[in-house]
Amino acid sequence: MPLEEAIKLKYMSFGQRGTIPLNFTKSINLAVSERGINAMRLAGHPTLLETVMDGTIPMRGRMIHGKSPLGETYEHSQDYDVKGRVIYAIDRSGLNSRLLDVLDSLPNVRLFFNHKLTGADFGTCRAWIEARDEGDSSNGRPREIEVSFDLMIGADGAHSAVRYHLMKFSRMDYRQEYIDTLWCEFRIEPKTSDQDDPNTSFQISPNHLHIWPGKQFMFIAIPSKDGSFTCTLFLSSKQFADLEADPSTLPAFFDAQFPGVTSLIPRESLETSFRDNPHLPLISLKCRPYHHASSGVFIGDAAHAMVPFYGQGMNAGMEDVHILFSTFDKYTEYREGHPLAMSAHQRSQALAEYSAKREPDAHAINDLSLQNYIEMRSSVLSKRYRIRKFLEEFVSDNFPSIGWHTRYSRVSFSNEPYSEIVRQSEHQGNLLMRSFVGFSFALAFAPIDIIRPAMDFPRCSKLLRTRLFSNSCKRLVVLSSPISRASSSHAISKPTLANIEKRWEGMPLQEQADLWMALRDRMKGDWNDLTIQEKKAAYWIAFGPHGPRAVDPPGTNARIAWTVVKGLVASFVIFAIIRSFAKPEPHTMSREYQEASNEMLKRQKADPITGISSEGYTGRGQIQSPPKGH
Repeated sequence: MPLEEAIKLKYMSFGQRGTIPLNFTKSINLAVSERGINAMRLAGHPTLLETVMDGTIPMRGRMIHGKSPLGETYEHSQDYDVKGRVIYAIDRSGLNSRLLDVLDSLPNVRLFFNHKLTGADFGTCRAWIEARDEGDSSNGRPREIEVSFDLMIGADGAHSAVRYHLMKFSRMDYRQEYIDTLWCEFRIEPKTSDQDDPNTSFQISPNHLHIWPGKQFMFIAIPSKDGSFTCTLFLSSKQFADLEADPSTLPAFFDAQFPGVTSLIPRESLETSFRDNPHLPLISLKCRPYHHASSGVFIGDAAHAMVPFYGQGMNAGMEDVHILFSTFDKYTEYREGHPLAMSAHQRSQALAEYSAKREPDAHAINDLSLQNYIEMRSSVLSKRYRIRKFLEEFVSDNFPSIGWHTRYSRVSFSNEPYSEIVRQSEHQGNLLMRSFVGFSFALAFAPIDIIRPAMDFPRCSKLLRTRLFSNSCKRLVVLSSPISRASSSHAISKPTLANIEKRWEGMPLQEQADLWMALRDRMKGDWNDLTIQEKKAAYWIAFGPHGPRAVDPPGTNARIAWTVVKGLVASFVIFAIIRSFAKPEPHTMSREYQEASNEMLKRQKADPITGISSEGYTGRGQIQSPPKGH
């Protein structure tokens, strides 16, 4: 339980004695990012961060695996961050072991394994714990221990016993849901490595999170220090049931949906792992508040269990520890204040502030994790996702002063509050959409002599590298932001606009841009305030000397007429060729057959009022075809 150990380390840094029961259940690999690193850096232990990071492997991005339309397998790397920042993979058991080593080195720590909380009274501050390693009671059941406490901090996971008992004392809103996805663990074994290069023990790149997206499901692989990969299959419950009903179809399913996996995991191992490893659900949990009075608080998965698709579960939990104890510091008179050194009233205030501060961020990362499942299993394949990622990374890399970053970079490589990241991401998305719509309209109504140079890609690529373009982009982004400058209330001087139609082509690009920006600012206000010169200049700059419709060059009408003639001739030729392959006409279409039909209708007196057997009828009846030979 990494979070329990992190709490203990922070708690023990105050020099106080404490107890912590430990338990181990999962083996899923974890991802350590900036929030977790920052929490360990500030935990107050000199070697904690170094000890943990020694067991990690840097991952610089996702490796997307798939199969091309020609049937060839491919790998496509998508870096997490344009600046080259990475997250770190570590296996859960290795992290637990390293944290325990650090805890064990502290003189004021007592560790209790196989202890289970069975009851807690947060009014009288008493708790009851089963000591499962001391089952020598008279009735054969584990011995129960009663303990008193001042503050209980629960970091005991999604099915938290601390939360369960605290809910009896606190008016808590609580909601949990299971998504229709189960997971099952697999393993890619290491290969024999070169002693001089440990990385040769990895069958695939060790510096990537490997994803086989299936749109509605996916398979992922995360590296471990020993050269293996911990793999997870995420699949709907119905699809799991179908595979469980006929396990022999599992290799074929992997071959079809996750190309290349069966070359990394033998078919026998696939079937064995699928059969023997549990198929477990994924839970999403939200609640509030996270505390009761001054006696209890719970953090981590106990407060905000989330699906694992953002790799933020442990990082958010460690950030909980840092924020909780930072809040305690605010209510103590000395810098290294310990929560038990505060009065109950101060501690109650600190816990209430922590709950209020942490709730919006916990709910935000919970929602982001659900959204990232769609991104990992499906969006990574879409052009729209890749275009937005490219645009955001381009702006972030070239114009860092405006503070534009991708949502993933903000979540994984900063300590910004999650709720603020959601707000910023939505704002950036709206700006991109408005910019795209504006560019589309500008392109649609631009004169042809502007569009043609814009389509000159060598010229465009050269423009992208100019300082003028960089300055213009900065201006565009600043103008698009909510703090854009107000529209000018002063008319543009007449000399500036005089003879604009003659001077425009010879003006430097920077002067053209400045003049257009000034006109645009004027047009944001009341158009009745614009001078006639401003209106003419804006119209001329937008549409050119001939208005929105360009004059056709000489000979255009003749070219159109000749093209139409050629099209008609080609149509007749194609029709004649097709007609030559037609079968003979059916016998019902012969003149003789149709005349015989007329005689039969007359004998039967069919339609005697208006038809062929009526008095004075002069029509052709059923005759449609000409006589033979015509």
